[in-house]
Amino acid sequence: MVDRLLIAIVVVTHTAIALAFVLTDGPDGSPVVLKVSSTHGIHGSDVPILVLWLTGVSACVGLTTRHWRRT
Repeated sequence: MVDRLLIAIVVVTHTAIALAFVLTDGPDGSPVVLKVSSTHGIHGSDVPILVLWLTGVSACVGLTTRHWRRT
């Protein structure tokens, strides 16, 4: 139970940090890589943040899956 709680905390905090970085305007004003709407898009500086987020969440999913298989 404690492992699942810790994994949930990691996912929530990891997501909050990633969203804070992605949703703020960086000083570099990097170009839009993928346009989502007429006023929103994914900038070049967002890509490393999204990759790190996916890596962290994937690790948590892997830990959870491994844990559930053992029990």
